[in-house]
Amino acid sequence: MSDQAMLDKFMVNWQQYPSAEFDARYHVLEPSCYEVIRLMGGRPLFLNEHFDRLTATAESIGQTLPFSLKELEGHITDLARANGVQDYNVKLIYNDFDHGGTVYLFFTHTAYPTAEMYEKGVATDFLRSVRENPHAKIINQTLRDDADALMESRGLFEAILVNEQNQVTEGSKSNLFFVRGDTLVTAPAGQVLLGVTRQRILRLAAEHGIPVSEELIPADGLGAFSAGFISGTSPKVLPIARVGEDVTYDVNDPVLRRMMDLYDEEIRRYLSAK
Repeated sequence: MSDQAMLDKFMVNWQQYPSAEFDARYHVLEPSCYEVIRLMGGRPLFLNEHFDRLTATAESIGQTLPFSLKELEGHITDLARANGVQDYNVKLIYNDFDHGGTVYLFFTHTAYPTAEMYEKGVATDFLRSVRENPHAKIINQTLRDDADALMESRGLFEAILVNEQNQVTEGSKSNLFFVRGDTLVTAPAGQVLLGVTRQRILRLAAEHGIPVSEELIPADGLGAFSAGFISGTSPKVLPIARVGEDVTYDVNDPVLRRMMDLYDEEIRRYLSAK
């Protein structure tokens, strides 16, 4: 799905405009840095981590963010108030560096997993594609279009990216974890986007004695795992029920369910901290 402002208002360089003007004011440019941040109870979830990653992405292409963390939080709060929302995803895009930089802030299409998806898991399949610079959150419209087309045609929740060496890396808009025995297995940090949710999961696993192994995983070896899950801003920790037609997973695996509980508790703790 192409970028589109939802709800009533969006911002360009912190000025509010009606969303009906979005197409006229938004310029699709490469490169464009971006972040998608989830609001829960009116608060931007894990905003510090999102800001740090956006800063690193901008620096990777020789740019510096023209706003502070505190300023960003204030503008998100203002835009949420203008739109009358408490729980939604807000997207920030920063581009047009040759002309001093332009910042767009808008509420984007938000579809969170249903209770049934958390209970029964979701369907996925392979997409042979890679991010050129996985550590930088740069808009890649070709990858997004290819993934969306695959998911729509096959009724999938997510597309699993497979590189030229036939190794699983990450999802098109998420990170991936698999369960082997009592151990979480995920692709090495150098191969994937360092997701905010992924980083929290790794920390929670370490704190609670859950082993983690970072490995390059062959796509044809996914059947060796007992369970798998997607992690990300919108899905949180979401069980995978199947990969393609041949690999099915136990959506009630105890390690998977424990990680779901730990992450939900992490969110509750974060939101109650202030």
